[in-house]
Amino acid sequence: MQRSLRADPFVPDKYYLKLYAGGFHVSTDGGVTWNEVQSSGLPNWVINGQLEVNYNVPNDLWFADGYRPPSGLHGIYHSAPGSNHVFTRNPLVEYAYTLALGAGRGLAGDAPYTVYFYGKLVGDSAWGVFRSTNEGASWD
Repeated sequence: MQRSLRADPFVPDKYYLKLYAGGFHVSTDGGVTWNEVQSSGLPNWVINGQLEVNYNVPNDLWFADGYRPPSGLHGIYHSAPGSNHVFTRNPLVEYAYTLALGAGRGLAGDAPYTVYFYGKLVGDSAWGVFRSTNEGASWD
């Protein structure tokens, strides 16, 4: 199941769309027209992909590409504020089937949000639910 159409929580009429077989698109007119983000950094083919917008930080997008072994790079991709919708793959995550963003813990040094995913870390054979409180720099 593809879960890749999201509304921007901070900008009215702004939407994001990641197509199953294709690019990443942004609409700023309520979905009337769509503009493809060239070189978004996301994989072209995605099965069970999931796009999430961060309700705590403007222009902060996350994407899990689902589980589709065995070829290619997989995992979690992050488009941080100021990146102009260019995503970077998190090198610590080998597979990410689904993800969620939640409130931060409020501790010094933590991000204002928490990232959760179900999948597997690089070099770890165990699948599970993992959490990051520092924008994906480390996972518990």
